Amino acid sequence: MRVLYKKFIFCTLALCLPVCIAAPCDAAVVLRFDADPAIGGGQSDRDVGLGESFDVSLFMDITDATNVASYTLSVRYDKTKLAFVSGSDPLPAGFQFGDTSVIATSVPGETFDDIDGIDGTSFAGGVTGPISFEIASFTFRAISDQRISPFDITAGLFGKPQNEFRNSAFGVIDQGQISVQGANINVITAIPEPTFVGLLMLGGTIVVSQRRRRR
Repeated sequence: MRVLYKKFIFCTLALCLPVCIAAPCDAAVVLRFDADPAIGGGQSDRDVGLGESFDVSLFMDITDATNVASYTLSVRYDKTKLAFVSGSDPLPAGFQFGDTSVIATSVPGETFDDIDGIDGTSFAGGVTGPISFEIASFTFRAISDQRISPFDITAGLFGKPQNEFRNSAFGVIDQGQISVQGANINVITAIPEPTFVGLLMLGGTIVVSQRRRRR
């Protein structure tokens, strides 16, 4: 019985722990990417071809009765794998002020670049959860199938002074109450067609056969 109980505890931790690490169970605000908005449903990963351009959406989920009256954050992506094409951050319902353009920021000496200026401010008491809404969308192009950074696309405050979340009482929302669910992009290189592979094999067989006859 003790052995079975230990196995149950181990399996429970093995299944639950990664979820809590990826998105803390008590997080009041979740920044969540949808890697394939055309499908919907909050896809956390997608397959794209090398050289293909694709869209990604960023959502904010307020999971409890937390109030958010303003937010400023950045998106970070692996520049060795992806190229930033364009982006925008239209104001969601409940927010009246904010620059709807974003700023691509190069980070010298790093394997990632940032997209800054994702923001929104409310002058009418902010938005209180639980609620979910889109705060930005981006277009990237796949330039490599190799991942150098430990992530493909993620978001956060990244220690930048201008980045913060505040409630309607002008209080700063603790960073520990904010979690991120990033996006994984699987870049697929071209695979030869079966017919083409067959022709190559046939050609090789003919060459070998002719060499044997000459001998």
